[in-house]
Amino acid sequence: MIGLGYMEVPILSKDQIETESYKVMAAYDPSLIEEPAEVDIEHLIEQYFKLNVDYQVLSKQDDDILGLIAITGGALTVFDRSTLEKRRIEVAPQTVIIDERLAMSDSQIGRFRFTIAHEASHWHLHRFYCEDENQTKLFADQDATAIKCFSRNIERRFASSFSDKSPLDWLEWQADYMASTLLMPAKSFKTAFQSLSPSSRIYNPQDNECQRIITSLANLFKVSKQAARIRLLHLGLFKNMHSGQTSFL
Repeated sequence: MIGLGYMEVPILSKDQIETESYKVMAAYDPSLIEEPAEVDIEHLIEQYFKLNVDYQVLSKQDDDILGLIAITGGALTVFDRSTLEKRRIEVAPQTVIIDERLAMSDSQIGRFRFTIAHEASHWHLHRFYCEDENQTKLFADQDATAIKCFSRNIERRFASSFSDKSPLDWLEWQADYMASTLLMPAKSFKTAFQSLSPSSRIYNPQDNECQRIITSLANLFKVSKQAARIRLLHLGLFKNMHSGQTSFL
């Protein structure tokens, strides 16, 4: 980390996050950097990041809180799966908790995998920051220091500028960006794209060929179409000429 920004949120550029992810993948399995393939994200976070994984009902609405990372151990509030009444559980430090309804949904496997990668990225990028007692006010108001991640903050894209983002927006952007680089390493993703596309860029987001490429990439890397599309944008392979929107993922 090269510096601290507003309220001492760490400043990280896309290039720096790409570098962090490259180091992780080089240590974990270098072949994933070169060869397009699905990353076993659960194995990666358990074996490389040494994180525990648990599944709970995290909110009353099944599309509200998708996951969290408990930096320190202690009590957390979750919901009973039958009654949806609040209950307290004890969690160990270094624990990723994914909403069990997301984990059980076959139709959301891409988002499930992205959420796991997102929480692991918080651990990798932000754990030392979160352990600072002066900064825990940014996070969950419970015994354990944890970052809760809402559905609106995962696989996220903004058209607005960076200047109006809160400290938590910045942390979520960094975790989301690193999640995409873990699941879709730049070099292997470009290789896969080049094998699918006759040209070096995609310009028409409504084109059938564009949709075919996005679907193929999503299936290959086992991510959602939204995640694949935004990764194309980040790597300069896809430009939305109609809306002019830029990404903040």
